[in-house]
Amino acid sequence: MVTVGVDVPTSQIEVGVAGASASDRDALAEVLAPDVRVVAADPLRSVSLPSICDGISVCPLRAGLDVSNLGYEECTSNDFFHDTGSGIIWTSTSGHCFSSSWPNWYEGRTTAHFIGGNVVWSFHGGMYVDAGLIYQSSTMPKNLVYVSSGQKGRAMNGYLTNSQQTSGAVACAAGITSGYRCNYVNGTNLTVSTTVGTWYHAWRAGFGSGSGDSGGPVFYGSRDMGMVDATSGGNTYYSTIDWIDSEFGVYPCVTSSC
Repeated sequence: MVTVGVDVPTSQIEVGVAGASASDRDALAEVLAPDVRVVAADPLRSVSLPSICDGISVCPLRAGLDVSNLGYEECTSNDFFHDTGSGIIWTSTSGHCFSSSWPNWYEGRTTAHFIGGNVVWSFHGGMYVDAGLIYQSSTMPKNLVYVSSGQKGRAMNGYLTNSQQTSGAVACAAGITSGYRCNYVNGTNLTVSTTVGTWYHAWRAGFGSGSGDSGGPVFYGSRDMGMVDATSGGNTYYSTIDWIDSEFGVYPCVTSSC
């Protein structure tokens, strides 16, 4: 499987090759260099993503795992976010997963692994993001994404701004239902109708999502892009990092200590 995109920060064409050996990628790179960079591709397909860590009861908290308030919603965890005002570090998931009647969050589907309580969330008519923040006290690294059983902790070291998430850029996501999947961004700054009214500034990528995937991380390589929030017609709509920051004054953790 081959993908072609543009690495916006460097304005360089990027060819991704899935399943090829390092030596094969190096050989292709010699032919295409210096104008094109060859990388190991995120394949344009879905793979199984279990909600637990293969024999371990629950993974240490990170993006891409099963989180629940045990009554209202079961969703997928997103990044840890750093509050630029208070310095507090929160974790996160989709705003429509929150309920004041079910204020406590747990990893998995029992009360054995408590995360924390609701902080604040956005899910209303006229919203700019469908996202929310959760108290947490984890001492584990703060910049990891559970991508698959073979990659339980991909480290994020940056994020893409709105201007870097252009149509044709590659986006990937992880979720407890649909697993790990990738495709291209095919809509930006969209106005979307939801069950509670209008959502402004939504982004769209060409892969589907299912019930439980809400809140899951959207990323490319080692850079955060946003949060899965809705699906329609084989596409996924997501809130971008920039708009989450605009709403809550937070940035994703891109180092282990944040």
